[in-house]
Amino acid sequence: MTTIEMQRSFLSKSHTLDRTDLRNLSSFDIITLLNQAQDIVINDIYSSGRYIELNNITTSFAVTSISSPTFDTAFVHGIAGAKCVSLSGLSAFRYYIRSQSKLSRSAVPVVSDMFMVNIPVENDIISYFETNGVNKPIFQNPKEIRDGQYLVVLGDAYTTISEVHVVYVRNPLVLVLSGAVGGVSTTTCELPAHVHERVVDVAIEISGEILAKKKQ
Repeated sequence: MTTIEMQRSFLSKSHTLDRTDLRNLSSFDIITLLNQAQDIVINDIYSSGRYIELNNITTSFAVTSISSPTFDTAFVHGIAGAKCVSLSGLSAFRYYIRSQSKLSRSAVPVVSDMFMVNIPVENDIISYFETNGVNKPIFQNPKEIRDGQYLVVLGDAYTTISEVHVVYVRNPLVLVLSGAVGGVSTTTCELPAHVHERVVDVAIEISGEILAKKKQ
């Protein structure tokens, strides 16, 4: 749906609900409500694990040793040999989904520039996978932990990681009625078509809550 169509749906449903207080809202007020509702719907979809519905606002970024955001190769977060990606440095970052590493292995088995999925582990056991003077672990898929705004990736004793590819949900473009600016705003909701009416319904719910508070 275009934002004009969403606005019309908002007004149509307001008539059906006999909500005269909503019918008096300006176009600016309605588009503001639709943007707020879009954020809520995205949060609900992500929290329920329906990531496929966020495909249109899902993107990826390859972080290398010479690129930004941070890709540390030193002693990171107390973990020797870890790679650290600053998620907050990713463009329009909203939610983390998954990542993979481009790596080479010197043994068991020997590989060169292969991509492998990073496996999440609990923060309190990451030290079990650390290579040090008394531990030389073997595991083919790198391990990862989330440490606040950082993604920490760790390979085994035979692995060299050259890149980390992060897949994440970005912030949606701002909904506007006209005059959209590329990469910033849009006149068509980016979410799947079957979700658009849900955005309208949530916008009506928000407006009702705001108006109810004003009457108190």
